[in-house]
Order: sequence, then structure tokens, then C-alpha cells
Amino acid sequence: IITGNNEVDLEKEAIKFKNFIEKSIDGKILGPVNAPIFRLKRKFRVRLLVRGQKSLKVQNSLSKAISKFKFSVTIRQHSAVH
Repeated sequence: IITGNNEVDLEKEAIKFKNFIEKSIDGKILGPVNAPIFRLKRKFRVRLLVRGQKSLKVQNSLSKAISKFKFSVTIRQHSAVH
């Protein structure tokens, strides 16, 4: 889930983030799409879903990619790696 104050900026940042992590993992990225609760506490929310083999290798490479991506100041990322 990625949140931001501006819907247009959030979508652009989510697409940049998707393109960035796609190069780092062995899996498919679905989205960005509106989160089930699209607005929460005056913030817009979108989500990305990573599909691939459930393995520590994919999870570790995803965690590393997330930590290397520099979000703009108005955007926050909330990871849920399972």
C-alpha cells in the first residue's frame, strides 16, 4: 500500500515504484490499483501486488528493492511482505 496527499502524484509515484521493483525481483507486479479503502484520513491509497513463488529469495530481493527506492516527501509506502 502506498499513500499520498495528491491522487495524481500518488499514481505517478506508484508506477515509478512498480517499474523500479520489477527489475529487482523474480515475479510479476500487479497494479497499481486503488486500495479497498481508497481514502483514509484524507490520504489517497493505492496498492501493488507481487505474484511469484513464495520463497525467501523473492521476499529478500523485494525488501532490498523497497529500501533503495526514494519516495517523494508526500508519498509513504507501507509494506506487507508475506
